[in-house]
Amino acid sequence: MKWWGAQCKPDITSYYRALPSFIIWELWRRRNKKKHEGRTLSLPRIIHNVTRNMYMLIKVRRPHMNVSRSWAQMLNELEENRTMLKTIMVKWEYPPKGWVKYNTDRASRGNSGLSSYAFCLRDDRGGIIYAEGATIESTTSTVAEAKAILEASKHCKEQNHNQIIIQTDSILMYKVLTEEWEIPWNIADTVEEIKACLAGKQHNVQHIMREGN
Repeated sequence: MKWWGAQCKPDITSYYRALPSFIIWELWRRRNKKKHEGRTLSLPRIIHNVTRNMYMLIKVRRPHMNVSRSWAQMLNELEENRTMLKTIMVKWEYPPKGWVKYNTDRASRGNSGLSSYAFCLRDDRGGIIYAEGATIESTTSTVAEAKAILEASKHCKEQNHNQIIIQTDSILMYKVLTEEWEIPWNIADTVEEIKACLAGKQHNVQHIMREGN
């Protein structure tokens, strides 16, 4: 069980801790073969099977990593492997001059569960003009996000804003409102209301990462 508590890099701890399970599994298979089939697995075969299982685990979790089938080399490659991180700059950007921007969001405790929606409106200098939020009935996160965009659209219509950007961190709502995806049945009526509120206005629906919303 030394493998379980071995000192290693945090991102490969799970591999070290999987090893005892692989070993116990192969010993259990060896016992059953001997008891029920009168056959036995040799020690080299057990080592081979354990190594193969570890190899398969690594390939499933890190498909792009080149892994040797030698046990010693495999461990060395795990230690030396560096996870490549891709960074993306996420920031809120000002709308064009004369335009306003709505950022919408929702929260759901469970899916479905007690939910709420919120949106805020900013001008072309980044100043907050209006913000609104409310608790709604128990529903799904998708329905709550659609509700947030609908309430923002209603506010836009009431205040007669004609050049607007609506940003959402929901890729589903973005794809639906830009007509790239079909409308899910449970938000079909809401989407039609949103389109009716925005009809005749210059509007742009954008997807934004959660950190910038």
